[in-house]
Amino acid sequence: MFTAEETLQIAKRYLREGQLDAARHLFRQVLELQPERADAFHFLGDIALQTGELSQARECFQKAAERNPDCAVYWNNLGCTYLQIGNSREAAAAFEQALRARPDYPAAYYNLGMAYHQLGELGQALVCYEQAIRLNPSSAAAYLSQGKTFVAQGDPEAAAASFEHVCRLQPHNADASYFLGLALEKMGNLEQAAEAYRQALALRPTFAVAANSLGKVLEEQGLFDDAVDHYRQAMHFQPDFAWSYYNLSYLVAAQRYDFTPTELRQLEALAAAGQGSLKEQSVLCFALAAVRDRQAHYDEAFALYRRGNELMMQELRAHNRGFDPEKHRARVDHIIATFDAAYFRKVESWGRDTNLPVFVLGVPRSGTTLVEQILSSHPAVYGAGELPDDMPRMMRALGNREANGDPGAHRALPSKAVARDVAADYLARLERLGAGARRVTVKTLDNHLYLGVLATLFPGARVIYCQRDPLDVGVSCYCQSFQEFPFSWSLEDIGFYYRQYERLMAHWRRVLPVAILDVCYEVLIAHPEATSRKMLDFCGLNWHERCLAFHKNPRAVRTASTVQVRQPLSSKSIGRWKKYEAFLAPLLQALRMPAGGQQTVRERSGFLPKFPVYSLMQKR
Repeated sequence: MFTAEETLQIAKRYLREGQLDAARHLFRQVLELQPERADAFHFLGDIALQTGELSQARECFQKAAERNPDCAVYWNNLGCTYLQIGNSREAAAAFEQALRARPDYPAAYYNLGMAYHQLGELGQALVCYEQAIRLNPSSAAAYLSQGKTFVAQGDPEAAAASFEHVCRLQPHNADASYFLGLALEKMGNLEQAAEAYRQALALRPTFAVAANSLGKVLEEQGLFDDAVDHYRQAMHFQPDFAWSYYNLSYLVAAQRYDFTPTELRQLEALAAAGQGSLKEQSVLCFALAAVRDRQAHYDEAFALYRRGNELMMQELRAHNRGFDPEKHRARVDHIIATFDAAYFRKVESWGRDTNLPVFVLGVPRSGTTLVEQILSSHPAVYGAGELPDDMPRMMRALGNREANGDPGAHRALPSKAVARDVAADYLARLERLGAGARRVTVKTLDNHLYLGVLATLFPGARVIYCQRDPLDVGVSCYCQSFQEFPFSWSLEDIGFYYRQYERLMAHWRRVLPVAILDVCYEVLIAHPEATSRKMLDFCGLNWHERCLAFHKNPRAVRTASTVQVRQPLSSKSIGRWKKYEAFLAPLLQALRMPAGGQQTVRERSGFLPKFPVYSLMQKR
């Protein structure tokens, strides 16, 4: 007859050798002899964790920690089990207990950072990763997770520095090279991003995600044939990789690629199988819908678009990230109430005297990318594209952390000194990007929500407001997998968002001290030179012939229009809504338009152009 201690040692040997059932039996014998043995409960938890019995593992680790609350390892493993279960709050509490027992425990700091990240408390997560790195400077895992958190927080520069640390610590870590590429891509350093993705592929030759990301960067640089090669490479590595089919479908829609018969059969089978995540199923539907649209099978195409949108709405609801119309309406109400005429009289002298920024606005698919491409073809203009992280970062700098941590909260600027400091910082950023350009265009689409702040900081800036037939806008949004626009998954929400956009822009026209130029997409297509001249004159620039050859502009374009703006102007997308007219009742109702023919819609909606073709309206 063995003693409890002897039995424990034999059980531990079985555990090391992977004989889990025998080990479990002996650990239970130990507990029969000594029911309060915390280490036996802990080892049983370890076995349950290895066999996927998470509830059993949690119970065993909990009993171990209760019997020996000073053992940090027990609390740490309990927290790791809660993380796997998906209970991040309880996980964080367990890791905090581990750190009370052992304040210099780097693994517990790292795991607590993981829990905070999952809870969305990114600032707290970064504090924990910093502590983990301080205690263990060679922890590549901590640097990697720190970088991912910086990406989620909208700070790709800091993220790149973290990923570079991982690359130095582990030169053969393909994931580190991939994430470095991701950060560099978000920074707009596309050539460096491509090199990082290539390094990831060199380290892991069948890395489908890296091949797909490299293809996307090459596409944004206008290297379409090379992009196709890498998308197909990713599909070869992983035949069910949804994102490569989706990215290729963009090129199919633009008539730059055709799926091979084998690829099309694979896409059809994958879309019908309904496997993978909701997001993956959704993008497969969008990819196949683009093919059916190209084949002029519009009923089938719309059914696929509808299915793709419904799947994404399920995904967003599951993570509580869906579009809330009433919350958005309240946001617009708050902006209008905060930034009124009296506010702008108060802050009249608060901003910086500069005409460097040109803010290009408009709902998605209204022609903003085309307008920026034309302007950035001028030698004196730098096109910065979309800078989605800038305004949240600026709002945090303005003190909006008070608003329940919401960096997008809209509040009046606190003082002239703060306004001028923040304006100086942002102006320096634009100057670095522009590298001597006389104008820098920024086309972040959400900037219409921040015009009150931007006009305060830069009263000499110019605003170009792009407008397009709302039916074409609505259909185009609905037929794109716009991951960043939660309103775009429902025709009703698209129509609602469009009307709120127009309502806010009508307010800005009444009160804003900066100049606004309306540009109608249909007018631009019909009269490109006249409209382009008007835009350049509005920006205080002389005419340049390169603006008519905008499709030859080699700059990177990082929007859904990356293919279109590298082609000469075409009117083929005008009136696209008519292909799907039978399905648009929800959009018409949300836009408050009647069903019926094009002429009725335009007359009743007051659709642009509301101004003469050769005399675009301008408010100064």
